[in-house]
Order: sequence, then structure tokens, then C-alpha cells
Amino acid sequence: MPDEFRVVVVSDIHYASAGEKARGGYEYQALRSWTQRVAVGLFRRWIWLKDPLAHNHQLERFLAAAGPADLAVANGDYSCDSAFVGLSDDAAFASARHVLERLRERFPGRLVAGFGDHELGKKSLFGGAGGLRLRSRERSIQELGLEDFWRRELGPWVLFGVTSSLVALPVFRPETQPEEQPEWERLRELHLKEVRDAFRSLRPGQRVVLFCHDPTALPFLWGRAGGPGSPAATRPHRDRPPAHAVDPALEPVAGGDAGDPLAGQRRPPNEPGAQRRAMLAGVRHDLMPIVERL
Repeated sequence: MPDEFRVVVVSDIHYASAGEKARGGYEYQALRSWTQRVAVGLFRRWIWLKDPLAHNHQLERFLAAAGPADLAVANGDYSCDSAFVGLSDDAAFASARHVLERLRERFPGRLVAGFGDHELGKKSLFGGAGGLRLRSRERSIQELGLEDFWRRELGPWVLFGVTSSLVALPVFRPETQPEEQPEWERLRELHLKEVRDAFRSLRPGQRVVLFCHDPTALPFLWGRAGGPGSPAATRPHRDRPPAHAVDPALEPVAGGDAGDPLAGQRRPPNEPGAQRRAMLAGVRHDLMPIVERL
């Protein structure tokens, strides 16, 4: 067994297929007022990515620079999600398919591809259009081979990948369609069981590397839960979970008993760094309602 392993990680490629490129200015289509249009223009001009559809060259740049790897991890967000409904949109699906084809050519038999949030769909940062779609998840798994939860072992290292939108569903539930919510809840319970079972199966001496696309999910994995009536269960739309919150379904993992593989490795629930990370994870959810009121 080798002493060292090389893992290459790529995330947030946001490739734009021809169909997505044809939607130039797509963010403006979801806006209801001129003040929102001004806000988007200022955001794109001075803060982040003047043209979010103009970065396809970064994929080839990564492929050329990556070098050899024992494992390549693609951590989601392969398309620009310009319709805001994930890969149920054909143009976004074409973007993701191209990216995954190129990655599999570059790392044959060594690529593991997980979910970001834009594969499933995500409401627009400005205007609140779109959201999660079950059809997007179905196409991602059946047609592109993405994995909800994945596990790979490299010597003593065990790599886990989770789907952050499922773990943090209490935050993203308002972005789902009402008729699809029961199925999303069912999928979340199955996903959390996979996570719990994976941690329980660890052997002494194994070390975990966790891949989670959106840090909004992390507070649901660390700390303790208060049960159905806890703040985590009653949190209003777009409010972020406190640093000490964790989903009740994961409590057996975080319980701290002798069989808990996380015992002794967990940061204190109220440790300031954890609180700052939870705060930063909620910036997007705080910003959206402010802009929508403009």
C-alpha cells in the first residue's frame, strides 16, 4: 500500500453550453422592478463575475494543470443553471454532460462525481425564480451518473461525499414545489441514514475526509439536536441554523458515546470559529430578501 495518495478536486465549473450562452442576461428575466435590475448590474459589475456565462475556458485550464491523480473528485455545479431549475433544463443538462465527459476522459475510472446545489435547481439570487426539481435529481443520477452519497477508500483515508441540498433541506424547503416536498423529505431521510451508517461502519484508525458542496449543510452535521420543537425545526425561511444545531436523524452519529467515530474530534458547539462559519453560510439567505424588497 502506498504511503501517499494524490486526490484532485474540482468544483463550481459552471460551464455554459450553447443553449445557456444564448440566454445572455438571463438573471434579469426573473426581476420585477428596475431597482432590482440596478442592483444586479452593480453586483455583476463590481462584486462578482461580470459575465457568469464567459468562463468555459477554465475547464480546459483545470484539465491541463491537474496532473496525475489516484482519485479525482468533482464536487458539483457543472452548469450555469441559467433556468434556475437544475438539470431538468436541457441547456443546463448539456453543460453538465460536456463537463463530465471531459472529466471522465481525463481521469478514466478514477472520477467520482457528486452533487452541488445547481444540479438540483436553486432559486435565483435576485428575483427568487426557480428552485429544486425532482426531475433534475433523476436526470443527474440516471443519465449522468452522479452520486447522492459516495464513499471511496485510499489506505487509511475514507472519503465521503454528501449532497448538501438534501442535508440542509430545512433551509431549502421553501425552494421546492409543494407537491414534491413529501418526496424530498423521504429522500433526505434516506440520505441521512446513509451518512449515519457510513460513520458507524468506520474501523479503528480510519480517517475521514468529508466533501460537502454548500457549507449551509455543515451545522446540520455537527453538534446536538433539540428534537422536533428545536430551533432547527422551527427556523423561518432563509434563516440559517445556529452553529450548535444538528438534524435529529444524525444524532446517533454525534452522540459522543464510546462507539461514536467523531468523539474527541468535534469542535465545541459554541466555538467562535463554528459560529462564524455558520454565519457566513447564511449570507446568501440574508441577502435575498433584502434585494427582493427593492
